Amino acid sequence: MPGKAGTLGIVWFLPVYAVGLPEVALMSFLRQFFSRDYTLSKRGLGVLLILIGVAGFAGVYAIDLLDAGRQGGIGPVQQIALGGSVLLVFAGLTLLPLGRQPA
Repeated sequence: MPGKAGTLGIVWFLPVYAVGLPEVALMSFLRQFFSRDYTLSKRGLGVLLILIGVAGFAGVYAIDLLDAGRQGGIGPVQQIALGGSVLLVFAGLTLLPLGRQPA
């Protein structure tokens, strides 16, 4: 049928099936997430804090590695940022066992 476009375009196909989620489950999750009465669970908040902490730690460490030509290593501000990132990870780890309770 020359006039009809296919429903499985490459732009639509890759984001949905690359992570292994069927389209219905993904759409259901997005509808629930963006609804007015959605509440983040303590486990979800813990995972979010862990991801932010790990990304922050990796970012600060990567900046130090990329500036390898500089003398001085990790300075006091970078140490504070690394410490804050570690604290975020620990705070996230303490929230994980609390489960599905609203945050």
